[in-house]
Amino acid sequence: MSFSHKQLFRLSFVVLTIALATTSAFGTMLTFGPTNPGLLNIGNFSVFLNSSSCVNFYSGSTPNSPCNFTTSATTLSVSQTDTTLFGPLGTAITLYDLSPGTPPVGTVIATDTFGLGSTFLFEADVTPLTPVCQDTNSAGAGYVGTPSTPVSTPISCVVTGSPFVFNQNNNSTGVQLTENLCAVTGVSPASSSGLPGGCTTGTQYQLTITSQFNFDIVNLLAQSQTTAGVAGSSTSGTFNPQVVPEPVSFALFGSGLVGLALIGRRIRRS
Repeated sequence: MSFSHKQLFRLSFVVLTIALATTSAFGTMLTFGPTNPGLLNIGNFSVFLNSSSCVNFYSGSTPNSPCNFTTSATTLSVSQTDTTLFGPLGTAITLYDLSPGTPPVGTVIATDTFGLGSTFLFEADVTPLTPVCQDTNSAGAGYVGTPSTPVSTPISCVVTGSPFVFNQNNNSTGVQLTENLCAVTGVSPASSSGLPGGCTTGTQYQLTITSQFNFDIVNLLAQSQTTAGVAGSSTSGTFNPQVVPEPVSFALFGSGLVGLALIGRRIRRS
């Protein structure tokens, strides 16, 4: 079966339209700047944990009460930030508190206030592979001791069912959370409720937040389960782009270009 010039042109045009539509149906991908492309570091904020199980980010000296999922933070004044995309150093972003448990897919994690604005949507927590924290078997991996006799040596462990990694060194503990996010522009955070087809129209990101606490692991865990709670001494976060070509859009785009090339070849021959 053969196609006329008009049929090939129409087919190629439809394929190209579909390919381009897949990049704009749900926001658009981020456009990186030439320096530190896509990188965003945030700091100058703290975190508060208590028995509510909410991860409460806040700036200033006092945690928000109650945990309201709308806490503001600012970008770190460092050189490793894509200032073309996220604005001059010190430009404010909004970092939302994390609800108990794993947030629903599509939940807004952070928004950027510069230019077109970037919205970071939750996809999944990154599951840690370190041993589980435990206080019963002193010879086993992940043993943290008891509140009265905590382990003083360096140790790294996780709580069962939790995405947080606890890294103890002396009497201080760093808590790390890593999440996979989808970043888009042209989307209102208030109206975002899902990721149609996954992150096919956005840019894949990984967020790592690290908080430092002046407790050993076993006492940090105990204190975080009280209503009084515990606040971290310092918190920072890094949004790293995980740029991977989207195969469906690229394949469709390529097919459309091939079709147009065939049209030109036939015209030259005739």
